[in-house]
Amino acid sequence: IEELNRGIQAIKKNGTYEKIQAKWFGEYILPYDSKRFQQLFKVLQYLLVLILIFAALVLWWNYVLKKEVRRRTLVILEMNEKLEKNMKELEANNRYKQQILDSAYSSFVTLDDQGRILLYNQNAKMALSWADSVRGMKITETKVIEFIPAHQIESVLQEAHEYILKETNWQTNELRTVSYNILPITIEAGRVTGAVISFIDMTERKHMQEKMQREDRLRSLGQLVSGIAHEIRNPLMSILTYTQLLPRKYDSPAFRNAFIQEVPAEIQRLNHVVNDLVDFARPKKAHPVTFPVRGVMDSLAFLFQPKAKDKGVLLYMEDPSETTFYADPGQIKQVLINLVMNALDATPPGKIITCRAFSEEGITTIEVEDQGQGIASTELERVLEPFYTSKPEGMGLGLSISYQLVQENQGTLEIYSRENIGTTVVLTLMAKEGEQNEASDGH
Repeated sequence: IEELNRGIQAIKKNGTYEKIQAKWFGEYILPYDSKRFQQLFKVLQYLLVLILIFAALVLWWNYVLKKEVRRRTLVILEMNEKLEKNMKELEANNRYKQQILDSAYSSFVTLDDQGRILLYNQNAKMALSWADSVRGMKITETKVIEFIPAHQIESVLQEAHEYILKETNWQTNELRTVSYNILPITIEAGRVTGAVISFIDMTERKHMQEKMQREDRLRSLGQLVSGIAHEIRNPLMSILTYTQLLPRKYDSPAFRNAFIQEVPAEIQRLNHVVNDLVDFARPKKAHPVTFPVRGVMDSLAFLFQPKAKDKGVLLYMEDPSETTFYADPGQIKQVLINLVMNALDATPPGKIITCRAFSEEGITTIEVEDQGQGIASTELERVLEPFYTSKPEGMGLGLSISYQLVQENQGTLEIYSRENIGTTVVLTLMAKEGEQNEASDGH
């Protein structure tokens, strides 16, 4: 007991007794280095808190990302729907454009800015014997350049030139006549983004036109023969009558004077008929030069102002400024004299005849406009026929000869008229020699 008591006293003194009591009565006995353990425990606590905070941040960020992904997904779905809708509309638009191209009478080919084929219609596919694989090929690698010069296509793509109503020949199994256009495709800034080529086989149409021209010539020949008979019969009858009366009335001074005046006049009339017929049947070959229109207009004013003044008609010549023609000056002057004479004959006193000239895109136009009685629509299509005239005197060859002279100079002559309002005759010719060469390029 004493040993036990001494032991108990010893453990009380060194603190072991309190530790044993604390252990068995609720207090945990820490290891030997308890202070270090407490520090480590605090560090672990801090780490645990940081881990929990980091995990919370990760969860929050993951939630935000999921929410943003859902929002972006909805936007992408809407965009995909719109894109799909636009693609369907574009596809429908392309089909619509293709159907329009396929329904066209002409053959069409569209190119990009590098000269590669984008679209073409069925007529072009059949005319050129193309397969579907031709899309994307260079146009210069196809049959197109057999009748369209490659340099023209290049000039359209690079310099935005235009080639309109060109006519050329294409040698296939037989010689074909082709009319074509080449036009640039541009954006607002003026940059060329491609080109459109359209062409049409004119061979059958040419044959038809030639047939119609032959028929028209035959019809005109019939009118010509009828007109010749009428125009020659009257002078011949007058000459015949005087000749038959000559033996009986030779001693009559009055008869001789009438014979001397009438017979040469009728012979001269026959001579005019023959000359006009020669001009109509074989007009002189044109010798075109570039000349100012002002000189011709001044000549017309000098020739017709006195007659217009006597008739009480105002003849107004608009200033043509620097306008020029490329044609035979004598022939064009003859045409304009004929047009102004017809206008004067048709215009009553107190009315106006206007001659105006202007140039546009290499073409010079002269209009002769009167305020006369006009021409009936049923007669308008016949005014260019030989021996057709509404005048009590005259042969009716003036407009026919004028029309042939204009055609000889590569021009056009068109007549527009309304009864009791007036008539306008429109004459168009090339303005300059270079313009004509440009127009004939590729023929």
